[in-house]
Amino acid sequence: LLQCVYDLASLPECQQLMREEVCNALSQSKVITLESLSRMPKVDSFMKEVVRMRPGTLIVMARKALCDVKLSDGLVIPRGVTVAMPSFAINHDPAVYGEDAASFKPFRFVASDNNTPSSAAFESISGPGLDFGRGKASCPGRYIALWTMKVVLARFIFHYEVKLKPGTSRPEDIAAGVHRIADLAGDMLIRKVVA
Repeated sequence: LLQCVYDLASLPECQQLMREEVCNALSQSKVITLESLSRMPKVDSFMKEVVRMRPGTLIVMARKALCDVKLSDGLVIPRGVTVAMPSFAINHDPAVYGEDAASFKPFRFVASDNNTPSSAAFESISGPGLDFGRGKASCPGRYIALWTMKVVLARFIFHYEVKLKPGTSRPEDIAAGVHRIADLAGDMLIRKVVA
């Protein structure tokens, strides 16, 4: 969630577009429901792009070979060796995400006509992202985790404006083995939005 706040602070124009979307989704009731969350494709896309660009781990779906495995190209994975999917590399691969794969595009996953298919939703396990696994190995808790994150982010966007402290830039992530975490020492200015 802190990664999202840092990126919000770095992109004030995108913050305003998402605030408008949240306000529209909550125009009839200030209570956030699954239905109102479904009317926030920009917020959803923003979160998905944050995780694509700054995943919490560089690899996913690590598995230990229980026996020797011979692949179709002849390569043998010996018993006991751990293999994993390189999610960070996939998330930044131009062959997967296009020439702009290294760029943060907050609305990358929103259809140009704003008619975004449900398969593009953050909690969907379709598409190239592996952050929540695949098939039988997909994370069953992703719905609760992502809906909770989206509720908190939507409320934050609705009530606050955030920007980087003048003369500072978005804090770099801290690497800890295969994990990446947001630097807690980032300086931001936060003000309440008057509705």
